[in-house]
Order: sequence, then C-alpha cells, then structure tokens
Amino acid sequence: MSLKEKNRELILSVIKQSDPNYKIKDNVYYIGSKAFVANSVIQWILERIDNGDLQSESAQFYIDAVNKYIVGEVNLRWENGDLIIEGL
Repeated sequence: MSLKEKNRELILSVIKQSDPNYKIKDNVYYIGSKAFVANSVIQWILERIDNGDLQSESAQFYIDAVNKYIVGEVNLRWENGDLIIEGL
C-alpha cells in the first residue's frame, strides 16, 4: 500500500468516527465535505515535504489543524491556493 493510500485510509478512519454524515450504502461511501478538505490538506503537506518546502517537524502544525478540523474545533479552507485556518 502506498503512502497516499495509507493516508487516505487514515483520514477515512477518523472521518468514520467523527462525521455524523458518514455512511455506506450499496458499496457507496457517503461522507461530508470534511473528508475532501482533510485529504486535500494532507496531500498538500506531503507534496511540500517531498519538494523540500516544508520540514516534517513543521508539518505537525498542519496535521494538528486537520485533526482539529475533523472534530470541529477549527475551519479549514483554501483561498487562492493558500490554506486558511480559522478558529471557531
């Protein structure tokens, strides 16, 4: 399993536990928009680490933000290619 697949599985696992909109019906996964945003941020983090634009130690800040987003403590959104982290 690739790192990308592992990350997707991890995000899906967390979403299963915390997103009330999550359900499976006839092999179709129904998830809220949080899964898509969380996945896009994780992929962005991994890409920046791979490119050398972000140190893995600094990535922890963004990973913490994703975790807080999933449980509803902050809002994450993209604006002109920049990640915006907003407190609720």
